[in-house]
Amino acid sequence: MILKYKLLFLIIYLIHSFSGFSQKIEFGLGGGVSHFKGDISPNFNPLQLGVGANGLFRYNMSRAVSLRGQILFTSYNAKDEKTTNDFYNYRNAAAAGNILEVAAIGEYNFLDKATMVKKQDWTPYLFAGVGYSWANNKSFINGPVTKIKTPVIPYGVGVKFRFKGPLSICAEFGTRYTISDDFDLNYGLYYGKTNTPGSTVLDSKYQYGDLTRTDHYYFTNVTLTYTIFNLICPE
Repeated sequence: MILKYKLLFLIIYLIHSFSGFSQKIEFGLGGGVSHFKGDISPNFNPLQLGVGANGLFRYNMSRAVSLRGQILFTSYNAKDEKTTNDFYNYRNAAAAGNILEVAAIGEYNFLDKATMVKKQDWTPYLFAGVGYSWANNKSFINGPVTKIKTPVIPYGVGVKFRFKGPLSICAEFGTRYTISDDFDLNYGLYYGKTNTPGSTVLDSKYQYGDLTRTDHYYFTNVTLTYTIFNLICPE
């Protein structure tokens, strides 16, 4: 009999503990656009955007601090022919590929955004973390697909808004700093156009890229999240 009461007490305790813990858990899915910055695409160009999707698991440690695990999949592309720079047009370099990223990220919420009690329905926030990316790309340089693996440092800004019960929406802009210079297959070569459209030839006057700078990519997205709430029964 004593053992039964102990088991019952343990079950009630675990349910109560999970009930409080669950209020802090969020799941989310979203999508957005990416932009690549490297030797081929050193400046922002709205004609060179990729599309992607993301999923997250967020744990709200407090009303100010949140931790999240995230997975991101996005495409990217970079083409000299889509710029107005004469040097880039002559060089005529291009690269495109896909990126898979996993990351652990910390968030700092500026306003007192509550999860259960309606105190503040929105807050801007900063985020930063560490992650790892797997990418494949293809360039006019060597033709076959090249695989890339690199650590990344994601950081950026966002805003959260809870619009209905457990549902919230987040919009954010993030930069991914990498230690790789291979997303556009930069090997320090020199390239220029030939008389044949779409083809290239070595040209000592037109350097392909800068080996001293690594590549970056950016992701702007909107994510819908759901917070797990326990039911509160009135007395």
